[in-house]
Amino acid sequence: MAVAYVQMISGNHADAAAAIEKALRFDPNLSAIDRYTAGMIFYLQRDYERAIDSFKRAGYGSQGNGEFVTPLAMAYVRAGRIDEARATVAEAQRLLGGRDCLAAESLALMQVQPDGKAAFRSASQMMTEKVSVKGNLLCEQSENAFDRPDCGPVYRHANPADETTYAYMNSTKVFYFSPAQ
Repeated sequence: MAVAYVQMISGNHADAAAAIEKALRFDPNLSAIDRYTAGMIFYLQRDYERAIDSFKRAGYGSQGNGEFVTPLAMAYVRAGRIDEARATVAEAQRLLGGRDCLAAESLALMQVQPDGKAAFRSASQMMTEKVSVKGNLLCEQSENAFDRPDCGPVYRHANPADETTYAYMNSTKVFYFSPAQ
């Protein structure tokens, strides 16, 4: 699995998938974190059904861990299984208690300029990236994400008291936000 992880970080996704296949032949009962890594590799290769299977197995191996639920939901979105994605997001919200997966704290700031340049700041990190819209999806692209776009839907929160609250979900986080001037 270490070879698969190194190949994934290096951007050699085909080699990473081959290493995953080899690891699965030796041990079909990989740990939850190894299943998560396999899911990320399959997701990056756009093999969403295998990513879904891997993320599900990661969740089974680590019950109650919302960190594994969010990428499962995004793989469902990419596979066109929207109802399953919505149910999975609801489960992630329950498990994570309203916090997003990227920042353990509940408050963060993301500034997006009209040209798409963005900065994300929280108490624990600072990240710069490029933000764009592709069809109905919001996409983030940063060096932290292997310099590949990570896209996901934006949902308006069903909260009648605050019509300007939204949820954005991609393969690594659920992010709740309100636009500000």
